[in-house]
Amino acid sequence: MKRRIYTNNGLLILYVLVLLSCAVEKASYSGNTKIYMVNFDTTKMRRDFCYSNLFDSVTLIRLDGDQAIIGRIDKMDLYEDKLIVLDERHAKGVFVFDKGGNLIRKIGGVGFSPEEYTTCTDFTIDNQTGVVYIYDQIGKKICLYDIDSGNYLRTIKLESGSEIQRIWCNSGMLYTINTFFSSWNSDGENYILRQLDINSGHEIGQWMDVDQYNKGWRDLFTFSSLFYHIGDGKDLLAFGLSDTVMCINNGKITPYMAFSGDKVIKPEDISEEDKNGILDSKIRTEMRLRLGHKMDKITGVLDMFKCDDNLYFSYTTWPLYLGICNMNTGEVSTYSNFEDDILYASKFVYRTLPSFLTSDAGGVYYCIGTDYLSDLKDHLKEGFISNKVTNKDVIKIINEDSNPILLYYEYSKKQ
Repeated sequence: MKRRIYTNNGLLILYVLVLLSCAVEKASYSGNTKIYMVNFDTTKMRRDFCYSNLFDSVTLIRLDGDQAIIGRIDKMDLYEDKLIVLDERHAKGVFVFDKGGNLIRKIGGVGFSPEEYTTCTDFTIDNQTGVVYIYDQIGKKICLYDIDSGNYLRTIKLESGSEIQRIWCNSGMLYTINTFFSSWNSDGENYILRQLDINSGHEIGQWMDVDQYNKGWRDLFTFSSLFYHIGDGKDLLAFGLSDTVMCINNGKITPYMAFSGDKVIKPEDISEEDKNGILDSKIRTEMRLRLGHKMDKITGVLDMFKCDDNLYFSYTTWPLYLGICNMNTGEVSTYSNFEDDILYASKFVYRTLPSFLTSDAGGVYYCIGTDYLSDLKDHLKEGFISNKVTNKDVIKIINEDSNPILLYYEYSKKQ
């Protein structure tokens, strides 16, 4: 039986909000489910958040480039003491490194044999079995491999006509995401999140109607991580223009955090011309400028991770802001600027902040792409790199042929 969950702006009004002050929102409850509410109209924006409030140090991880030249990191996940990295377009594969950055193996390879993939579009890990699923969008299949040995296990053939852009595994269950709806069902049943049978590849569940959750818009503005580990078998899904962050936990899909206020996009903010012009890059760019820059609307929630009792998340209108939700009290704080005083000794320097990848119980992984490695070397020469970088000498040996650099920000022991 197919399962559906519906949450829209109307439902948000039904939640009981207890506002203690103009700077604080409180969590509300629906049955036995705790939902964290963020009203951006009443939450006070603060100025600066320093990384040193959360992290003690950062360690640079230089990925071995002797056997694998990685152009960019499209996705990273963790399995035990291993770093699993995807480069979709350049190296075209999934690579396993140890935490020191040494290459262990490449998983599978590009080709046309049953054990290979035509494209390496996405991957996900079943942490219960040590199996990595690699999605081949052109080949319409998902190849399964053992992470520890790299051995090919089997292939899941996908149904003809299926539209899938992302895959995710939680508690041994396989989920898929549509980020772009090139076709449109007249009955309105166009779902963002689906579950597949891990043996047959047949769809066995669907959630999140795009009209309600993405306000009728049929695409994403930016492609970033959509799923986030927060521990205890729970993973969060933050999708596009949705005002609701969902939680996937052992087969259950439930609302986890909901947003309200004038910053939240409403269906009427997206015109029929916008919807019909989804393939027109000019209309798409103008729409994002109008919603994010001119109307100050939230066009995405991203970079979510949990440290102790706090859930950290970023959200974008035109600039990027930081939100922190205390998961015990429900209090929410937002910041207009966050200062990386862990990587940098001085804030008076032009720089690009590292890009979020994933997190674990001890800290958060970010990366600096190859385009910015020369800037990093210049910052070291100019004395702008902080002494909180545990191995800054790594920067001296990188060059234009180096792989992207990983940065592991370790949580403060005071947390």
